[in-house]
Order: sequence, then structure tokens, then C-alpha cells
Amino acid sequence: MKLVELDIPEFSHSINQPEINNEIYENRLKRFKKDLRDNDFGSAVIYADREHFANMHFLSNFDPRFEEALLIINTEDDDILITGPENQGYSNISKIKLNKINYPTLGLLSQDRSKKIDIFEILKKNIKNQNKKIGLVGWKYFTKEEFNEPKHIYDLPHYIIVSINKIINDSSKLINITSWFNNPNNGYRAINEIDELAYMEYSSCHTSNSIKNVLKNIKENISEFEAASYYKPIGIPLSCHMMFSTGDRVKLGLSSPSSKIIKLGDPYATAYGVWGALNCRVGWIAKNEKDLPSYSRDYFEKLIIPYCSAVKDWYENISLDSNGGLIFNKVMKKIGDPFFGVELNPGHLIHKDEWLSSPIFKNSDIKFRSRQAIQMDIIPATNSNYFSTNLEDGICILDKNDKKIFNDKYPQAMERIELRREFMINKLGINLQPEIMPLSNIPAVLSPFILNFNKVVEFR
Repeated sequence: MKLVELDIPEFSHSINQPEINNEIYENRLKRFKKDLRDNDFGSAVIYADREHFANMHFLSNFDPRFEEALLIINTEDDDILITGPENQGYSNISKIKLNKINYPTLGLLSQDRSKKIDIFEILKKNIKNQNKKIGLVGWKYFTKEEFNEPKHIYDLPHYIIVSINKIINDSSKLINITSWFNNPNNGYRAINEIDELAYMEYSSCHTSNSIKNVLKNIKENISEFEAASYYKPIGIPLSCHMMFSTGDRVKLGLSSPSSKIIKLGDPYATAYGVWGALNCRVGWIAKNEKDLPSYSRDYFEKLIIPYCSAVKDWYENISLDSNGGLIFNKVMKKIGDPFFGVELNPGHLIHKDEWLSSPIFKNSDIKFRSRQAIQMDIIPATNSNYFSTNLEDGICILDKNDKKIFNDKYPQAMERIELRREFMINKLGINLQPEIMPLSNIPAVLSPFILNFNKVVEFR
């Protein structure tokens, strides 16, 4: 591992955002209804709010804005979307046929509730086959390590659960089936359509170009707000808030930019995520190690070299022949010492939400599969004078057949992917397996001393 002077290529980006068409949503819904029938469910109730929208969006293309929403899927009857008043118009963005109901309690406080619409009566009328099981979908599924009966633990609002229980009068019929969507092994959203992957590549071009633009324009004596203005968002919905912090504020971890003035020798952290992509970089406001505080000047040897060794192992070992446990072991062998403070999974699945779930954990036997989108996300939190580093980018996995399908439909995106592969293999020294498709326009580019942006880590 060493620092080298390197011009970072411009990998370009698509002008037009790929579309997830109606047929894809209709096929998702058909599959879901079949699975409900095959498992003796009569209906499913899916809850969403502004942040926890992705499972509802997966089936319908609708995400509630400002409000919450309920989607009732009946196996043999009409499907129902319940929203507050503000989302009645926006609900027409749905790409599946839905009967729509306005329930003001899902709307903002102090809006008119004088009509006294009863959620119990709405649910009683629209949940069909009440003698069968009812699936509940929220944001999370739970495990036996957390609860004795995880299938009967729900993260939907209490008043909705109470109302459904009154209807069926048998709480044993209420089953949390969120894992059908989010499980890293067999969840619906763990494997993507080709169009969804192309959408993610589009998003990743934007977020990675934005991060690159911020990093190239960081200067001493400007505010964090001014630095963050270089993100230049184009309006893709955010998957998380923008993050930028320097100096003592980086200890907060997830903070948004402020009026703080950036100083030489400050640590910094920046991240930007939209639907389908996130990129993050962490380092120092410095030209070289001499600009660091005296107690951190061996930062490159102490932290960057072992960290990048773990990153190299991550990229070179992830494949259709490997599983999450192998990747976990490879990473933790290099930076498992408590000094590095790696607590989160070293990598996870990504979708419209920033973190779907992860197949990468201790003793995981979950194999990687074609059409998965995976975040290279290894975060050392040393809680020391060495601060941290981070090199967070996305990839997808495509076998030979899926690669051909992708290339036939999105040849320009595949050309960008091949250029990124060539850059990572030939310039950075990361030997990717043939099925690994980098999505970021700053693929594995790490400049530890950001005032010298083109001085990057070579992984040989």
C-alpha cells in the first residue's frame, strides 16, 4: 500500500434516469399474492411513512410524503391504498391498480378530523378473507435473539394493530412477514431486476460525482455549508440526510453541515445518499501527514494501510462463489482488533433505502447472487486521535447471462462499468472477479489527505 499521484477519470453519466415500468410492478404484485395464497394468507397490510417507505414503494411505486400510509393487498380481491389528504393526489403515481381511501388521521396534526372516519371500519370493510392469516409488513422483521415469538412482533402503529385484532379476534393470525421483502438471503428486494440495477447505477453516478465535487473543492477557511454546496443535488429523493462535518463535530458521526469554518488539520466526514446509492469519504483536511496533529502523523501506517488491506480483500473475494461469512472473516482478520472499532456489518445490501439488510456477518453462509446490489461499507470507529477513514461505494453482481442482458439494454452504463473495472484493476491494483460491477464514479478512490485530492491509495 502506498500513495500515488493519479488523475481520476471522468466516467460520465446517463442523461436519462432508467424507468421501472408498470409491468415490473404488476409482476411483483402477482408474485406477492401467489406467495400469500401459497402460505394460507388472505391479506397483507403494509405500513409506510416518510423514511420507512421502501416495501410499499416496491409493490406500487408510491411512497407517502409528509404522511403515513397503509396498503392492503387482498389475494382474491381489490387492493386498497389508505393515505391522508395530502397524498390523495400523489397516490396516482402508483403503477398498480388501487382503490384509494382518504383517512385524515394519517395526515398532519390539526388538519380537519371532524368527519370521524373510523380506521376500524375501514379495515373491517377492506381486509378480505378474515378467517385466514393476515401478513403485516413494516420496516423490520425480528429474530429469536430479540424476542421469543418474533413473527408476532410488529413495528406498525399500535392503533392499527389493535383495530386488526378486533376484526379477526385471534392475534395468532397476525404474522410479521417483513422478511419476505428484506431478508438478505431470499427477500424480494435482495435480488433486483436489470432496470432496477440501471436505476442504481444512475443514482450512483450522481452521488459519487457529488462527493468528488465536494472533495475537490474543500478549502481552509470556508464553512461546512459552503463545502456541502458542491453536492449540487438534482432532485433524486434522499435515502438519508446529507452529512458533512469537520473538527470536533465529526465525533457526532451523522451530523449535517453547519456554519463551522474548516481549519487545516481538521478531520472531516462526508456522505450523500439518494434512492439506490450512497457514497461516503472520511479523512483529514491536510496536504500530507505533516498537517496533522503531532500525535496522529503515523495515520497512514497506523490506520490507512490495514484498512485498505481489508478493503482490497473485500473487493477481491466477493463473488458468486463466496458467502457473507467469508467476507466478514477476511475483513475482521485485517481490522478486527478493538483499536479499529468495526461494529457495523462490513457491507450490506442497498435498494431505495440506504440499508436493506446484510448477508455479511459472522458465520453467515448466505451466498452472493446475481443481480444483488451491495455496499462496500467498512467503518472503523477508533475513538482515538487517529479518527477514522471510510471508502464507501456500491457494486452489483451480474453473472454472464445477466451481464449480457444488462449490456443489451443499457450499453452506455455497461461501458462505464467496464471502465471502472479497468481503473480499479490496472490503476489501483484491486483484482475484481469478472462478475463484480462497480457503480461509483470514484471507485475505491481514497485520498487520505484531501487537500491533495489526486494523491490516492494504490492497493498493491
